[in-house]
Amino acid sequence: MDRPGATLDRSYRALLGAPQLRRALLAMILGRIGEAMLPVALVLSALRLYDSPPLAGALSALLVFPGLIASPVVGAMLDRFGRVRLILLDYVVALSLTSLMTLLFLTGRPGEAIILALTLVLGVTQMFSDAGVRSLFTDTVPDHLWERVNAVDSTGYQIAWICGPSIAAILFSIGGPPITFLAIAVVFALSIVSMRGVHEAQRSTSQTVDILRLTREGIGYVLRNRALRGLAACVGVTNVCFGLVLILVPIIVVDALAADEGFVGVAFAISGLMGMLGAVLFGRLDSHGRERVMVYAPAAGMTLSTALLLPAVGGGDPTIALAWVFATMVFFGFSSGSWDIGIFTLRQRRTDPAMVGRAFAISMALNQSGYPLGAALGGWIAATSIETAVIAAMVFGTIGTVLGFVLLPRDQ
Repeated sequence: MDRPGATLDRSYRALLGAPQLRRALLAMILGRIGEAMLPVALVLSALRLYDSPPLAGALSALLVFPGLIASPVVGAMLDRFGRVRLILLDYVVALSLTSLMTLLFLTGRPGEAIILALTLVLGVTQMFSDAGVRSLFTDTVPDHLWERVNAVDSTGYQIAWICGPSIAAILFSIGGPPITFLAIAVVFALSIVSMRGVHEAQRSTSQTVDILRLTREGIGYVLRNRALRGLAACVGVTNVCFGLVLILVPIIVVDALAADEGFVGVAFAISGLMGMLGAVLFGRLDSHGRERVMVYAPAAGMTLSTALLLPAVGGGDPTIALAWVFATMVFFGFSSGSWDIGIFTLRQRRTDPAMVGRAFAISMALNQSGYPLGAALGGWIAATSIETAVIAAMVFGTIGTVLGFVLLPRDQ
């Protein structure tokens, strides 16, 4: 902990002074670009090759849901065996499976069951890097720099959402699935190389490893922690809205408006740029005592911005409809960037350092649990009515905002 009364350098320069942290950040950004390319490549493949919005929703859900189920065990493994080696494990699995997808799509149109199975495996291992990177930052960065590292962490997500979907959509429009999945494999290979030289404190492995006991301890800790319970309710429900929006955007652009896949990338790039702006601006603030407001207020902003999708599906000029989609992503992205800062700092300040790996993995899983539900619902409802899917997103966002206001603890 920082010494009371000490003069502390809270600048981004101080944060980025350690070469090892810079390498970890580079690997994190590259890995997240690969992760951001994956759902776009899978959704566009489902829409173009299989003509199936429900398959698109199922693939998006599988990229997240299995990891959420496995998160208590993942957290125990992170605390017991270390973050770096398990982050690398995820990147190696992602490299292997996206390379396999490249070969499968080169030979024709693989069966839906095969693509679903490969996506499921990717969804399981992805939690190693998602929770591993975030808990690694908390372990290695002093707490007076947490707002800064959280802003950089959130910015890494936004950079990924600027670059990943845009690159994937453009490559898909040029060469289809094979070249797109090959590019994803290359990105994960670069993330593996970037992790070289990143180390952490050694963990003893001489005693018997009781993963089940560590898992039970982690679940019990999260359930007893008022702040983590409140985050699970607020963020989990709001993420249903998030999942609906992220599956609706490509469906609206590609199916409803019959526009080029590249516009899907443009929409996500706009969201990422605005999210980066929101994260950097709010990351400069001292969030002590403000974390609660910084969670539920941006959730309200995301919910309100979702309403801008309704004019996009109401018919009329496709150019104007695209403009409404882009407007949605402007406000949605800015709100999500500031939302991240409140979520990350509240979780860090209310978590026992000895429980960081387990608490972060389980809390992140509970927080993200709404995303696969929203993605699956979006594909299913949009097959009948896109307007109904947009309204569903607004309803879930509203409920999540209210839960944040009511359940997040006011005390410090």
